[in-house]
Amino acid sequence: MNLRSIQFLNFLKNAANRNKEVIQLSYSKCVYRLVKVLYRAGYLQSYKFLSVKNHNSQVRKEILIYLRYYYDKSNLHNLQVISSPSHSRFLDSRDILRINEAKNTFFFSTNKGILTGFECKKQRIGGILFFVC
Repeated sequence: MNLRSIQFLNFLKNAANRNKEVIQLSYSKCVYRLVKVLYRAGYLQSYKFLSVKNHNSQVRKEILIYLRYYYDKSNLHNLQVISSPSHSRFLDSRDILRINEAKNTFFFSTNKGILTGFECKKQRIGGILFFVC
């Protein structure tokens, strides 16, 4: 969890609130990991990589992200970042088992990467509560 990933999540939420269908970002490993997890959880329609040439013919990688909408409302409209780099909330596996995920999906930063609450319950591991959708 770093500042780049929190900025990416805020960018996603703002794009969803403005009803954008496609967003394009520069590639980084932390953004790619978050995109993978959000796609697995069903919050993103799809994503793909682009190679873009600059004006001085340097190639840089970018990610093209397609947001998912349900009845003209984004799934990411209630995204909320819980932990910050200065203040993190750690939950062990017993605390995660008590969480009811009927309406929201919880995302945890664990030693096995970023996982959803369901995956943490299945593997019986704890982690830092990162954000909620």
